[in-house]
Amino acid sequence: MGASIGSKNFYICLGSLPRDEDIANITGINGEHLNSRNNADVEAIRLTDDWLTEVPFGIDNFFPNILLFYMTYNPLKTVNSNQLQQFPNLEYLWLHENQIETIEVNAFTYTPALRAIRFSGNKLETIPYNVFQPLYLKVLRMSRNICITDAAETPEDVNKLIAKIDILCSPLGAIMNETLNDLLITHSVNIEDITTMRESFEKSVTELKNENEILKKNLTDLDDTISDLKVLEEAVNNFTSEITGKYSNANITLTMLEDLLKSIASIKTPQNRKMRIVCDACDKIFHDRLKFIKHRCLKYKTRNYKCNLCEKATSKYGPGLKRHIRQSHGEK
Repeated sequence: MGASIGSKNFYICLGSLPRDEDIANITGINGEHLNSRNNADVEAIRLTDDWLTEVPFGIDNFFPNILLFYMTYNPLKTVNSNQLQQFPNLEYLWLHENQIETIEVNAFTYTPALRAIRFSGNKLETIPYNVFQPLYLKVLRMSRNICITDAAETPEDVNKLIAKIDILCSPLGAIMNETLNDLLITHSVNIEDITTMRESFEKSVTELKNENEILKKNLTDLDDTISDLKVLEEAVNNFTSEITGKYSNANITLTMLEDLLKSIASIKTPQNRKMRIVCDACDKIFHDRLKFIKHRCLKYKTRNYKCNLCEKATSKYGPGLKRHIRQSHGEK
C-alpha cells in the first residue's frame, strides 16, 4: 500500500508477527504486493503489534531498501545500533508512543542518512551527549518525555533542540541529583535553615553596601575639609609673614621690658636700695635704685629734641635742653 510524508510517497508494508515472546529474528514473510511490485520496492514498513520489546532482526533479508521504519505503542525500552544496522538507507525513524528509557551512545552509527526522528511519548530521562551529532536532521520530535518535551521542524530549530537536550538530559544531571539527595539524607540538611542563612547573608550584604556608601560620603567630606585646611594654612602663613615683617623689633622691646620688670622686682627688698649701681649706657653711678630706674627710662627713651649747636639730643624741650646749652656752650 502507499503512504506519504509531506510531499514524499512511499510503498509501505504493514506487518504483524506471531505472538511469541521469544521471537527475535524474522525468518519468513507472506502476503501479496500491489500490481507488479516486489520486496525490493518496499520503502517503508510498519509493525502493527503492541507487544514487541525490541526491533526484530532479519527485516533487511526481505526488504533491503527501507527508508521509513514505524513502530509504536509497544513496550520497547531500548534503541541501539544492533537493531538499526539492518536499515542502512533509513531516512525516517518513527518510534513514538513506546516505553523507551535508553538510547545507546552509538545508536545511529549505521543510519547516517536519517533526516527525521520521532521519540515523542516515551520515558527518556537521560540521553547521551552528542548522540544526534553525526546526523543532519530536519525534524526531531521529543515531546512528552521526562527530561525534554520539545519538538523541532527545521534544521535550525533541530540544532537548538539538540543543544537543549545536551543540557537538560545529560547523564551528569542524574548523577548530580543523586549525589545531592545522598548529601541531604546523610547530613540531614534543613532547607529552611539554609533559606534563613541565605536571607541573613543577603541582609548583611545590603548593610555592607549601605556602610560603604556612607564611608564614601565621609571620605568626600574629609577631602573637602583637608582642602579648606590647606587654604587656612596658607592664610596663616601669609599673616605670620606679615606680622614678622612689621614687628621684627619685638624681641628688643620684650628684652627691655624683662630687664625693667627684674629691676622693679629687685627694689622690693630694702637692702638693695643703697647698692652701688652703674649705668651700662653712660657709666653713671647710682646708690638709689629708684633714681637709677628713672635714669634708665630717660636714657632709653627716644630723644627727639636736638641742640642747634651740637649733636646732643634730649627727650624734653624744656629744662633739659636749656641746661645743656648753658652748661656746654656758656649761653643763657
